[in-house]
Amino acid sequence: MNTFLKTLPALVVLIASSTVYADFDSLFKQQQNKALKDYHLAVAGDSKATASLKERANKGDRWAAFQYGYLAQTGQLLGLNGKPNINLAMRSYNLASKTVGDDGKLRNIYGNYLAAYNMGVIYYHGLYGVKADGATALRWFQAGALKSNNSNQVFWPAAVYAARIYSSGYGVRKDYREAFKYWKYAASKNEPVAVYEVGRAQFLGIGTDVNKQLGMSNLKRAAELWNIDAMYMLSMAHLQGNRFQEPNISEAVKWLLIAGTKRPQYDQMATQLMNQYRIPPNRRKMLFKAAGDWMNNHTRVPEAFDYRVPVNDDPAVR
Repeated sequence: MNTFLKTLPALVVLIASSTVYADFDSLFKQQQNKALKDYHLAVAGDSKATASLKERANKGDRWAAFQYGYLAQTGQLLGLNGKPNINLAMRSYNLASKTVGDDGKLRNIYGNYLAAYNMGVIYYHGLYGVKADGATALRWFQAGALKSNNSNQVFWPAAVYAARIYSSGYGVRKDYREAFKYWKYAASKNEPVAVYEVGRAQFLGIGTDVNKQLGMSNLKRAAELWNIDAMYMLSMAHLQGNRFQEPNISEAVKWLLIAGTKRPQYDQMATQLMNQYRIPPNRRKMLFKAAGDWMNNHTRVPEAFDYRVPVNDDPAVR
């Protein structure tokens, strides 16, 4: 009994903290939905909705500030006539993103993941006359990769950018382990490129320990999501084999045939392989059928995501 009483205050604090976070997340979601609704009204010509976004933004509503910034960036504010006002957009995104303490000092930039993402895209590509800056872009993408400080919900487009910056060394020192961390974030949301990069890293030991079996598993998972690079790498892996599996010419050809429907050079490679290994006509027919059966079972190709375009809502689930 005494032990229980001693731990009770800590338990009460934990429950209270969880309740506060839940209430905050609920309020944040309500503000997100309302701001998005007002955005659509504003685009339809409702000046009151635009004024409401601006008023709420100035009162600290981060989602209102974000949508107002998006209207400015896309030139949809009244009087812009389709021309972006990037200075206004960036001021709004800053207001939406940055968390300032009671002392007036900046604590972090984790206030709004979509605003952080749009800021990152601007700096990464150097859009609208803004100087390209990989390090600054990375800071924004890191802020946008997780939807809040108190959750593990991933915003995968930002995670992909962060991984690319670390793996290429764009404005920062190359760090393959950090890149792998962000590729895993994005892969958890079934982003095909990220799943491929995770599999490739595991197979080759880039930023993580070599694990051929896990790497092959993720490469196959990426191929199932129609990632052509994963199909090619699977083909080469089956062609060469490893200590855990014998070379499999049939699988190598099959993946090249499938990849060849998107990139003709792989179809040519499949033909060269079949000629090199003198695969007879009846077996070739079986390989074409296997590739065709796979495609018939994978008719839904994930929609491509345009990483240069600003967003004002979560992309569709992969």
